Amino acid sequence: MRGVTRPMAEHRFHQQGTEAGHPSDASHDEHGGGHHMDAQQRHHMLHMHYQQTLWIYWLLVLLGVWTMLSPLTFGYGVATVAPSGGRGVWLSLSTRIALMTGSDLLSGLLLIIFGWRALTPNRPISLWICCGVGIWLNFAPVLFWAPTAVAYLNDTMVGALVIALTILIPGMPNMIMYMEMGPQTPPGWSYNPSSWPQRWIMIGLGFAGWFVSRYLAAFQLGYIDHAWEPFFGESTRLVLNSNMSHRWPISDAAFGAFAYTFEGLLIRNENTCIR
Repeated sequence: MRGVTRPMAEHRFHQQGTEAGHPSDASHDEHGGGHHMDAQQRHHMLHMHYQQTLWIYWLLVLLGVWTMLSPLTFGYGVATVAPSGGRGVWLSLSTRIALMTGSDLLSGLLLIIFGWRALTPNRPISLWICCGVGIWLNFAPVLFWAPTAVAYLNDTMVGALVIALTILIPGMPNMIMYMEMGPQTPPGWSYNPSSWPQRWIMIGLGFAGWFVSRYLAAFQLGYIDHAWEPFFGESTRLVLNSNMSHRWPISDAAFGAFAYTFEGLLIRNENTCIR
């Protein structure tokens, strides 16, 4: 019951078991607890899940190609900007351009290689490496002070997609090999604290913080000239360009957006109890 497509595989697996003469609920204990599958059944489930999520691994390869072509297509050295408030940056402009270009070329190449390897079932390490590349793509524009808005936007959006495609939509790599399905309601609880009705507020707040942080980061990084403030006049601009903010080696607003990326992505419905 993890991810988008795994329930389909689970239903199909138990349907096949019923047609073969095995009760579909034989793998559940009397309290609706975990599936007691042997190694062969787990491998069968893994291959079924792989077949239903094959599009994900092809998409990782395509995102790798897109990332490699991005510096050549958008030109990270064209229409560059300087950070707001006369902020000093620990890297020169030419170094920032070179590092962002090299980062995208290498990240794209890794996505192509390990996304291609993930086309073969039972290769969780390749998926975790792709997930790591997605995390890096979110952080590289912050660390290197992406010199253009398109470089920042492209890397952060592709990075978020890669994270979602590797560990959120299909579920943790190879988890079916180790997990047992717990009851819908945890012991001692009258409701499921991980259900969507309990989580949607946090998900909404997380994405709201993400959008606001990205907007403030756009001002600090120099992509926009003014930060709109509906309540306190110029206070937002003064805080973003304060001495404390300038002491950070990176944009604190962009780092906040980096943190909110994971909060928005990882607050998700979780009904599985790992035993």
